[in-house]
Amino acid sequence: TAACTSVCKTATCGDGFVKAGVEECDDGNTSNTDACLNGCIAAKCGDGIVRVGVEECDDTNVDDMDACTTLCKNAACGDGFVQAGVEECDDGNTNNDDTCVGACVLAECGDGFVQSGVEECDDGGMAVADGCDAVCISESLPFSEDFDGAGHRMSLSSTSMQAYWHVSTVRSSSPANSLRCADPAAGNYDAGDFEASATTPFFLVPPSGASMTFQFVKQTEVATNYDVLFVDVIDAAGNAAIQSTVTQGVSSFTQGSLEIPASAAGTYVQVRFKFDTIDGVNNAFEGVYLDDIYIATATCGDGVVNTSLGELCDDGNPTGGDGCEADCTTSCGAAGSPSAAVVSNSRCYAAYPTLVTPTAAEITCVALGGHLASITSAAENAVVRTLLPSTKLTVGLNDISVEGTYVWTSGEALSYSNWSPGEPNNSNGNEDCGELLTSGQWNDMDCTTTRAYVCEFAYP
Repeated sequence: TAACTSVCKTATCGDGFVKAGVEECDDGNTSNTDACLNGCIAAKCGDGIVRVGVEECDDTNVDDMDACTTLCKNAACGDGFVQAGVEECDDGNTNNDDTCVGACVLAECGDGFVQSGVEECDDGGMAVADGCDAVCISESLPFSEDFDGAGHRMSLSSTSMQAYWHVSTVRSSSPANSLRCADPAAGNYDAGDFEASATTPFFLVPPSGASMTFQFVKQTEVATNYDVLFVDVIDAAGNAAIQSTVTQGVSSFTQGSLEIPASAAGTYVQVRFKFDTIDGVNNAFEGVYLDDIYIATATCGDGVVNTSLGELCDDGNPTGGDGCEADCTTSCGAAGSPSAAVVSNSRCYAAYPTLVTPTAAEITCVALGGHLASITSAAENAVVRTLLPSTKLTVGLNDISVEGTYVWTSGEALSYSNWSPGEPNNSNGNEDCGELLTSGQWNDMDCTTTRAYVCEFAYP
């Protein structure tokens, strides 16, 4: 290690002896790719010389954003260093569900990777009505919107620059916001003739159909043929598959509902709330408010009568004995499976479509706890006629015991009648039973005639 080696030669770099205080190393060769450089300096990352088997690269700098990192490794996606001009990000992993996807590109909606905690879905495209919408939210139910967050998911449009749908704090069903259609500056919708729409995202109608409930206020002019709120189900082609209207004014938040039947299952639809002034005059009123929109798979107890499920009623609760049973039938409809039923004045009327004779119908009604319907007033006649309105119905009217003396099978007195002109006429001498015509008037018929029929029960 001195200036003169043990073999009596002057010490030099490369002689295999490390000269103390002068050399860091001396491995007896002049190779620059091993642990000791030919200047007798120990090799290290950053010296500009690639050490074989140890370093992948060495560019003499400490910049981690170029092709060679400060660890003397070739820059690669997943090394934790963002290579300038090549990578958008590099978080040191190859996960595709965080903010930097495995290809070292910043995650975004439409890249085909679902960002955990941020996106509900990502199908790699920006199309709608395909299961995942353009903002990477699933197009499956349920859908809810109360307008109380930082934003909302409704699409808004208006033909007026003054009056349009906007988030408002003036009224709300649930604190603190609602969606209002009006001129926000004027506080009314007096902006001429216009129409404005608020539309939900697309959603896939499930096999059993869907039900929608919403809260609304409609402070508009009294005339019902103007200032109409249309609630439409729109298909992917923009056609209104189901249309309903709200024409009456509603001064405080009231629940509205809409059935989307099972016949629409498997299709993507939207619900559009469209307010149309029709005429553009007499519009100095508050306008329309929407809140707490909820759309879900149709089920008994959701508050919407869904005929696809065979519901006769749906009061939104699982309690029986309150006019609508827990299985969404009325009390009279719980047995016998009627096709329609209605409750009025503590009586329940259930219509059965099976064609049977009056005698067979009465036997069925008695077995279910009632009788064929007895009609004792014009109001009751109107209620019964709402059931299967396009079908003639057998009721409990007959003069089997005494010709010309009509009685009800229930034993009630015949205190009211609504015979069709010229009836009863006992045609062919054998018309001893009664039927309710589609007009609501009565006719006598042969007791062997088969008809659909209406049973009447005490309720509850």
